[in-house]
Amino acid sequence: MFRYTRVIIALICITLISTAGALAQDPATEVGVAVPGQNVIEIIGQIDQSLFNLTTYGYVTHIEGIPDEELFAEGTDPLLRDASNARFTIWGEGQSSGRAVHNNIFASTVNASLEFYYSETPVGASFDTPESFAGGTQIAVLSARLYSVLNVQEPNVGVLMVTSDSAQDVAEPFTIGDQSYTLGHVGLLHRFTLFGQGFRSSTEPLTAQYFFGGYAVLVGDSEMAE
Repeated sequence: MFRYTRVIIALICITLISTAGALAQDPATEVGVAVPGQNVIEIIGQIDQSLFNLTTYGYVTHIEGIPDEELFAEGTDPLLRDASNARFTIWGEGQSSGRAVHNNIFASTVNASLEFYYSETPVGASFDTPESFAGGTQIAVLSARLYSVLNVQEPNVGVLMVTSDSAQDVAEPFTIGDQSYTLGHVGLLHRFTLFGQGFRSSTEPLTAQYFFGGYAVLVGDSEMAE
């Protein structure tokens, strides 16, 4: 009887310890969400074009719900932030699905994916090495349809504007300090707006680079609409 009582007490203690541990872990806080029309994500980066294939890469400068300084290595001067000290980076690939031209205006559509990565210690991304922006842990993936308008100002130089409707496919938790977060959630709908300038470096084969800054706002939630 005494041995049986000790077993029961041990089981109760294990249960209490497990429960306390679970309670001690803060649930993941969702960030990158706000009222419609408010910027939830801000990015800066580059698009490389080869024929009708495009690669997008860059880094995140703002996520609603996280202090901006937390997006970069500790001690980084706010006026000297760049890709090398960014904790959040982006990487995407896509292909043109249509194009229309009128005079010096080139409009095209692109189906693409956009991946977000996080690393507590910045991976040291560099625009000289595009693949470096796909380092760290993948925390979110969006499927997007981009509509771009290039206003060619002079030979091989144009002003770029892009709008993109996207749906979130992946949201994985990540940790800053002792707090767990998720960047949005599956089913979240964004609209990205990018502004920049493009430079064509070759016509045969067609290659160009576009430098941009931009932001995303929320426009809906496909999960809630079902």
